[in-house]
Amino acid sequence: MRNFPGALNVLLIEASAEGELRLKGRVGHALTVVAVLLVSSTMVAAQTPSPSPSPAPTSTTRRAPFEIEARILRISRSWAQVEVLKVTRGAGLKTHGKLWVRHTARTKVLNAGKGASFRDLKVGKTVAITGTASGRGPALTYQAGSVTIVK
Repeated sequence: MRNFPGALNVLLIEASAEGELRLKGRVGHALTVVAVLLVSSTMVAAQTPSPSPSPAPTSTTRRAPFEIEARILRISRSWAQVEVLKVTRGAGLKTHGKLWVRHTARTKVLNAGKGASFRDLKVGKTVAITGTASGRGPALTYQAGSVTIVK
């Protein structure tokens, strides 16, 4: 490799004994850093989770309370898909209908009146859910306030 006095931004390509080409100099270093950042940002974008089944409620949407008994069909960190078995309160809800219920860290989970956690919620369990439905038209978001494990 040759030194070029006074040349700050020099790109040198050097062949190694193994036949590999290596980038030398400040420009070569900058190109290597850019390539690493591009690859890592592409990997992060590929791991971004998909959007939730329906958007979170906004302040302009109407809110209505609901209370149902349902069987858990699928469950994730923030959503549960349930089959409605009994409707105690809630306009537009029908038995044997399927819906997604959103739960957060503020959602209370109970088992026979005692405290429980989201880990206790399993597919196939029957639960009583109270909360609020919000949204406009047919696109409603069901936010659970409390979930009680019945069976």
